Amino acid sequence: MASNVADEFPSFHAPYWTVGDYVRFADHPSADVRLWALERLEELGLEIPDETLRRRLDDPEESVALLAAVLAGRLEVASLADALLARLERAEDAAGAACAESLARLGDPRILDLIRRRNHLPVEDRNPRVWLALSILTGPEAAGILREAFERFPSHGRGDIASILARSLMVADPGPGISLVVERWAREAKDTLADPLLHGLLLLCGFPEGAEALRDALEHDQEPPDVSLPEEVLDDLADLLPFGPVRDIRKSCRKGKWGRAMEGLLALAAPLASRAPDSSEAALSLLLIGALAERGEAIHRVEEKLRDAVGLLLLALDQIAGAVRMPGLTLPETLDGQLRWLLSDAALPHLEAQAAVVDRLVAAAPTESWKRLCVETLERRAAQAPMAASLLGAWRSEGATPSLVGALGAGEDPELPAAAEEALVNVGEPAMDAVLQALASAEDPRVLEGCLDVRVRLPSRRAVAAIGRRFEDLFILVPEALLHSVDRIGARDFVEPLRAEVREGERQAEDTFVFLCDLHGVADPRLSAIRQRQRREASRAAESGQDLSLVPEEHIDLALQCNGCRRTYTYPVQAVYVDPDPPKDDRIEPFIKDRIRCKGCGREDDYAVTPTAQLALMARLLMLTARMEKEGPEAATEGPLFLMRLGLTDGRRLNPREARRDYEARLATHPDDPALHIGYGNILRFLEETERAEAAYRRALVLEPQAIEAHASLGQLAEARGDLAAAESNYRQGLALGRSARYYQVKDRRAFTQTLEEALEGVQGARAARLPDPIPARAQLEAIVAEDLGVAKVGRNDPCPCGSGRKYKKCCLLKQSPAPVVSRPSGPESRLRERLDSFIERSLPRTEIHRAMREYFGERMDLDERTLEFHPETVDAEWPAFLDWLLYDFRLSGGQTPLAKFLADRGHSLPADERAILEEWQDSVIGLLEVADLDPGKSLTLRDVFTGETFQVREVRGSLSAARWDLLSNRVIRVQGERQLAGAGILFRPSDREGLVQHVTARYDAFRREHPDASWRDFFRAQPLIFRGYAEQLARDFSPPALHTAEGHPVVLGRLRYAVRDHGRLLAALSAAPDFEDTTQPDDPAGTRQFAWLRTGPAERYVTEAPRPEDGMTLTSQRIEGSGKPGPSGLASLTLTRDQLTVEGLSAQRLAWAKARLGELAGDTLSLRADIVEDVWRKVEASARSGRLEKPPSEIPPEVQTRLLGQTLHRHFKAWLDEGIQTLEGRTPRAAAQDLSLRPKVVQLLREIENHQDRARQQGQPW
Repeated sequence: MASNVADEFPSFHAPYWTVGDYVRFADHPSADVRLWALERLEELGLEIPDETLRRRLDDPEESVALLAAVLAGRLEVASLADALLARLERAEDAAGAACAESLARLGDPRILDLIRRRNHLPVEDRNPRVWLALSILTGPEAAGILREAFERFPSHGRGDIASILARSLMVADPGPGISLVVERWAREAKDTLADPLLHGLLLLCGFPEGAEALRDALEHDQEPPDVSLPEEVLDDLADLLPFGPVRDIRKSCRKGKWGRAMEGLLALAAPLASRAPDSSEAALSLLLIGALAERGEAIHRVEEKLRDAVGLLLLALDQIAGAVRMPGLTLPETLDGQLRWLLSDAALPHLEAQAAVVDRLVAAAPTESWKRLCVETLERRAAQAPMAASLLGAWRSEGATPSLVGALGAGEDPELPAAAEEALVNVGEPAMDAVLQALASAEDPRVLEGCLDVRVRLPSRRAVAAIGRRFEDLFILVPEALLHSVDRIGARDFVEPLRAEVREGERQAEDTFVFLCDLHGVADPRLSAIRQRQRREASRAAESGQDLSLVPEEHIDLALQCNGCRRTYTYPVQAVYVDPDPPKDDRIEPFIKDRIRCKGCGREDDYAVTPTAQLALMARLLMLTARMEKEGPEAATEGPLFLMRLGLTDGRRLNPREARRDYEARLATHPDDPALHIGYGNILRFLEETERAEAAYRRALVLEPQAIEAHASLGQLAEARGDLAAAESNYRQGLALGRSARYYQVKDRRAFTQTLEEALEGVQGARAARLPDPIPARAQLEAIVAEDLGVAKVGRNDPCPCGSGRKYKKCCLLKQSPAPVVSRPSGPESRLRERLDSFIERSLPRTEIHRAMREYFGERMDLDERTLEFHPETVDAEWPAFLDWLLYDFRLSGGQTPLAKFLADRGHSLPADERAILEEWQDSVIGLLEVADLDPGKSLTLRDVFTGETFQVREVRGSLSAARWDLLSNRVIRVQGERQLAGAGILFRPSDREGLVQHVTARYDAFRREHPDASWRDFFRAQPLIFRGYAEQLARDFSPPALHTAEGHPVVLGRLRYAVRDHGRLLAALSAAPDFEDTTQPDDPAGTRQFAWLRTGPAERYVTEAPRPEDGMTLTSQRIEGSGKPGPSGLASLTLTRDQLTVEGLSAQRLAWAKARLGELAGDTLSLRADIVEDVWRKVEASARSGRLEKPPSEIPPEVQTRLLGQTLHRHFKAWLDEGIQTLEGRTPRAAAQDLSLRPKVVQLLREIENHQDRARQQGQPW
């Protein structure tokens, strides 16, 4: 290791930076430079002035302050004790906790008092370094604080903190500490805390991998050459313990009889422990075995705990066995003999003995024979070659330099290159020529990486010049190692060559470039954009730090090496395919669908997958495999990593681009082979060359019209471009081939046909609904009414009247056809209406008008007080209707209608055209008209329900507000021979038709008994208020339909509100449960997670069915799978924030089930705060009064909504045809249509369905 004497480096010449330079940089304005300077001072073993560390303890950048605090303890700078304590007093953040650890290393007891004063803080909220600090201090007080904290630690606390606290307690107070940790682990039911405690116990046994790794090691069926942990340990114990008990334990472990295995291991522990010498490892293992024996009864209650306890016992006995063997080891007497033993395989199991021999050899003067023996061991790549390299470095053996440089490229043992690097650093300047020569000429990346690491430790000017001379080659061969060395050395000479290599998006290169520019004060126009990217990534990392599952996985960053310029760059890949059956060498051969253009030379799709990319893909593949085990094969369809068999039907493994070239070559010689055209089309379609793919399929059909795969593929292409009619046609043609179909690429014909049938049904479903109108009828009608009332024109920034929720300028203003604006009628008709209004207002006696109001409004008109009771919500509709009735139908005292009286009194003075219109109006009566058809914004086709007459009227407002099969009680008048609707009619729904017709017909029959010759016109002239009376009766008799869930329970609006005690555990439990589906959307508020509780798996245990009510409506919600098929039904929705969980369900029973399920799943992570149930219709009524019924704009694109609706309707009505319907006397619609007596009811049901579709269209919804 280089040391510092008077600012010089004796182990190498001409350092690039002096100690003074590093100390100066420690006060640099850039936090990154300050942190770098402290790190380099430590790495190079240079003396750091106390004042430098003191200033940096108060650094505004926490990472700098943290390192300064750590160094103060590591270097044992006692003069900084007060500064460390002051920093800890100020804040117990990461830097403050590091100050506590350093104070403990200095043996300063003042931290005990400070920690006790902060004892009110929750244990789980304290920084773990505080507990590590207490483990460093010796004495009962520190142990007491740790013991108290461990006992107070909550079951819902963070597992990583629990593990550190447990380890600290066991180090500070081994006997009681180990017993406490084992006792807590044995009684913890939740793995979220039990496993971290187990991890702490495993570290005592020298097993750092953790709980899951232990369980994997205990599995009997291991892949060769691996063996299970029981087999390995018991083999080692065979020479120390009786054969019979060892054999029995081995059998128990193989069969998973962990209780019997634990009993056997505990029985063997005592005789083995009696032979163990006094050593710290053996003592801790004995304490652990004793604690496990004490808690044996509790451990035996849980099978999983038994298995883990067996693992702990095996590891503890293995440590004791090592201690037992140690005294029996006899070393050679001479140092030469000890060296030979050290370099042999016999030394491998005896680590403590190795360390003792190394100390003796390093202290002695080495002989040439020793060095030769070490070089031979090194060059043979023997098992102890790393030990030989370490000795050569400790002896500063200049002659071993070539062998040490050669060992840098040894890939068999990862320890050897590291040992060779350390040895070369220790040799120092004498080794530099060989290292620089290798750096200048070597092509092996491992050798180059090792040479660069050595130069980082010996940063001379020669090294900087050598790196600079080969900078471009090194950037190609070992870019990551080069950038690391450039960053660590920090030479000004690297700025320009790095500037030439930096490309946008290359994070390591950009970060290193920014650092060099900051260090040397270099300006560059790209720095601003790079720093913005760094800030965005830092912000994103901070947000996702709370919950890594929120990080989007839209792409994989892959390092790819261009085959042209040979440079390696990182690309965000959106779609990469790997074969689920990898080749024998297990090397992933991915196919990247993205077009990759080299950032260096611009070459396209000509690259090699680097080992770094291989590791990234392997990690993603493991994650995907885990997800598929939990979520099913659907997880593999989400990307960016996809599983796909790469190859041709003849068994050759080719990626799609290679396959395309292969097909083109074969088609050149066999142009009339339909199989080749189909395969070629499949490849082209995958590569998204759709036009050429379609041409290939069509050519295949020319050659073979029975090629069913070509029909299916053409249908898929048509469906993808939105031509659903063509897709349906192609699917039908393919299925129509039946047994005459020819197959070329397909292996499972039955599955293929089933898929084709499902595709046809999906397209039929998608065609069952239509897209919303560009401007909904409701919005057009509101615009017309606003124009009539003189309402101000909609501003560009006002909410759009169509109800989309967007601004007018970004919605209907941009659409081709603006809402029609219709002016008030002009000419003779409008003049006549103005005269009639004036006549009623000025000429009719008030007594007549009051009498008319009494007849029309009934008790609401008080004749004595001459007041009328109006309902504010109906006044705008009722008053015009009254005036219409008053004018045409009310009989004055003289027997005339006001219209007839006006004609008699003033008709002679009217212009001829107005008089002609008035005479036509005089004969009009009210009627009941059915909307047979409509042209929105233009006209209505009406049919008189009682006479059967059908006619068309020009009607803008009515055609926008009415729906097919609505019933209108309107008056039809003629204006210059053309029929028009007059007045304000009453709207009846199709479902009212039967009762209304029966009511009117009965009244008409009664009327005809008194007037046998009366026509329908005579009847309606005599009883013009018959429809108004019926409408009022409907309103009085109306009650909302009873609503029921799919399980048959009454619908309510239910809500549970929980306080969250442990967000992490709850989120993990919900994410892992098979009956909860994460439905969080990207635009949901930060920190919010949404889940749907589905009726599947564990949820089925809670659901109870009730008898299905005959009346009312059933509300259901179902997830639609990717295939378009319905999935499990929903039971509740959950919204999880950091401190609250809200559960919403549509019945009291569902809420009760949700409570029970969450109690089972989440346990003490939740505390119920509120249980709310509201009546649905009361809530609707209250919302209507407050104006909160307006639907928010949907985030789902209209095209997707329409397709989902169509598929749902298609499935529903396809099944509906064969379901018994109560209104059809229990018959199915298909059967009822064949029954003449029931056929009218089927027609009425279909009319109601069409009416519902029209209402959806008016509201701007898919229909």
